[in-house]
Amino acid sequence: MRVLLINPNIVQPPVVPLGLLSLAAAIREQHHDVHFLDLCFTSSRAFEKRIRAAIHACHPDVIGIGIRNLDNGTGYTAFDYVALYDKTVSLCQEHSTAKVVLGGPGFSILPRRFIARYSHCIGVVGEGESSFVSLLGALEAGKDLSNVPGLIWSQEGEVHYTGRRETADLSSLPPPALDLIDVGSYVKRGGGLSLQTKRGCPFACIFCSYPLIEGHCIRLKRPQKVVSEFMRLRELGASYIHIVDSVFNWPESHAIAICQALRKAGLDDVGWDAYFTPASFGTNLARSLKDANCQGVIFGTDSGDPSMLRRYGKPFGQKEIKTATENCHRYCLDFAHHILLGGPGESRESVLNTLAFMKSLQSRVLLDVGLQVYDGTELGKIVGVSETDPSALVPPLYVSPSVSGWVDREITALSRKEPSFRTYVGGCSIDPYTNHRVVDAYKQGRTGPYWRILDTLEKVPLRPARVG
Repeated sequence: MRVLLINPNIVQPPVVPLGLLSLAAAIREQHHDVHFLDLCFTSSRAFEKRIRAAIHACHPDVIGIGIRNLDNGTGYTAFDYVALYDKTVSLCQEHSTAKVVLGGPGFSILPRRFIARYSHCIGVVGEGESSFVSLLGALEAGKDLSNVPGLIWSQEGEVHYTGRRETADLSSLPPPALDLIDVGSYVKRGGGLSLQTKRGCPFACIFCSYPLIEGHCIRLKRPQKVVSEFMRLRELGASYIHIVDSVFNWPESHAIAICQALRKAGLDDVGWDAYFTPASFGTNLARSLKDANCQGVIFGTDSGDPSMLRRYGKPFGQKEIKTATENCHRYCLDFAHHILLGGPGESRESVLNTLAFMKSLQSRVLLDVGLQVYDGTELGKIVGVSETDPSALVPPLYVSPSVSGWVDREITALSRKEPSFRTYVGGCSIDPYTNHRVVDAYKQGRTGPYWRILDTLEKVPLRPARVG
């Protein structure tokens, strides 16, 4: 079958559509005719023209649209991308009779809402490599879709969902089809190339969307497979790589094995960063990270207050946070703790406890306020999710009433006094699709973990303070 895959993500700095390229590779491996339309560097005026031209050029039987983000992730000032997806779906249906299939991380977080909004589309929930290929086979043979795991669709007002489908052996998948995009433009404009070493997250953080996207069961790539992908990215011009795992160091033994394999393969000239949990960050891991040229350790710490760590469902406490911090200091790793203030039960006391504890660690701290509330998460059950519009695609932001407004002013003032504390930069950008200041930093040749990029920019308040 002829398949047209569309990446409608025009956000800048650019993000390589890793998931959609992985899907393209899997489809192509089964001898389908794959075409790829990357709209990342397309102006709003040329958006419709390029979609129309791509459809008329390949006459697809199936059109797949990758949905990565729901909004630009800047809390109170967030700008959602619903209009962008509305336009993409509408244009595909206007200019083609092909089946339109939606998928990707953003879709998998709210699949029922997407299908309620785009009722004539089919959705792939979670990983798409197996489900999409099976869907193509079923459509080609005219078979019933109910036997294909991982699909969701609406028929005569009734939603049909066939359950999740996860790839057991990630090492068996072909590498992402990077030949389908202009890699050079991504590298030149700061879109650091990325790869994945595992899927799934076993933790139970109350607000996290990763289990909705990848499931709870961890599946690992063999270290040598990761090395091969690293080599390929380096050959394509990457000097810095971002590992997109939800948690790179779980299990810790797998992370150490990857680091050792990278060093053995002579890839310690490529810098990289990843997300980590303080729950399992020993000296052997820290040493291995340093040896493998890891240049950015991003801890999803989220709080420093014991009661809030328990409320968030974190598998660690202050002791583990201290140990992880000490090991980073010991091996001179560049690291930061990301903190999310304002969850259920947050009080002024717990906020001040967190700030005091983080200050005592003498580490860089990235502060944010508010938790997005997704269907299917424990947070959604705790605070409730409005069902007034079942097709709404903008998750509400929850901030504890006890600290609303006050916490913004508190951390804004703190970030001005303490260089190691930073709030979100660029959240109030006039252009919702482009953070021009970060783009300019990349144009100047800046690389490294994002807090190093932010160091080149003037600090601005997280967002306008609200009266609470």
